[in-house]
Amino acid sequence: MTIDINPLIAELLYEHDTVIIPGLGAIVATYQAAEIDQVQGQMVPPTKRLSFNKNLSLDDGLLVNYAKEKYQVSTTEAQQAVRQFVDAFKKGLENREILEIFQVGRFYLDYEKELRFLVNNINFNPDSFGLPDLQVYPVIRTEEEKKAIREKAAQKTAMAAPATTSGNSTVVSESISNWFQRLLPVIIIATLAIVGLGIYQIYFSDTNTQQAANSTDNNPQATRINVSPSRDSNQEESQKEREPDLPPIEELDTDGPTPNPIQKSVKIAVGSFGNRANVQRLIRKISEEGYIPVTDNSGNLTRVMIELPYEDPAEIEQNLKKIRKTINKDARLMDE
Repeated sequence: MTIDINPLIAELLYEHDTVIIPGLGAIVATYQAAEIDQVQGQMVPPTKRLSFNKNLSLDDGLLVNYAKEKYQVSTTEAQQAVRQFVDAFKKGLENREILEIFQVGRFYLDYEKELRFLVNNINFNPDSFGLPDLQVYPVIRTEEEKKAIREKAAQKTAMAAPATTSGNSTVVSESISNWFQRLLPVIIIATLAIVGLGIYQIYFSDTNTQQAANSTDNNPQATRINVSPSRDSNQEESQKEREPDLPPIEELDTDGPTPNPIQKSVKIAVGSFGNRANVQRLIRKISEEGYIPVTDNSGNLTRVMIELPYEDPAEIEQNLKKIRKTINKDARLMDE
């Protein structure tokens, strides 16, 4: 009986967050909450984001036991089938082949012989499996609509108020009036005292200042002390981290042409910004260089990337060098 290990990995990811391929590494699924891409106007449902960890390679028995139950074979036969799958996988990578695990993603060795993983866009979250991305648009209301909404809210508030509000308000107003009348003499006396104290301070302050000036004129050797040195206004400005300035451009749409679904592609990160204008400037520069710009929001930052279609893995490194030279020297290949 032929035991096909490849599709079993994807089946396990629907129920487990970590699936170890003994001797190769582990596919790790991390919960990703729903996101709203305000640039592209899309809402993405909750999903599991896959990554590859080559350090988790010890056999935990999960894959072997699943193969044993799936094909009704012995433990020895299941272990042998897993070993054969891993050996064939490693041999294909050494021959510079791009190998795919069904529904999970593609693996290949780069020019430095580092294992790279390109994930497929499959949602392994059983709670939101099958939910599509939704197109969302901001609600824009005219001033008349806003006014009508405010009036309607005011009417609801007035209708919800208890019937005894008017009587209670009258009682409260009378209490405040009586209290103010009793305290009015005290308020007048306090006000007069404050005014008198202010006049006293002004008069004696001027007298002391004049005496000090005369004393200084009579004693040329007198020196001023405790004089605060002037500070450069430039030192009082707070130092803020600034994002790189790029030539000003108009707003652009990051929806590039849809690549051929059969064609392979990778994403290259070229910058992250909190300023929307800088995002649009970098998008324009990427488009002018002939690449496809895409964006991804993470907190208050917007990450700008290049979606790079390719047929030969060697094209990835060639284009990455060109992007570092023409767009951003710190551009890097995304490990999704």
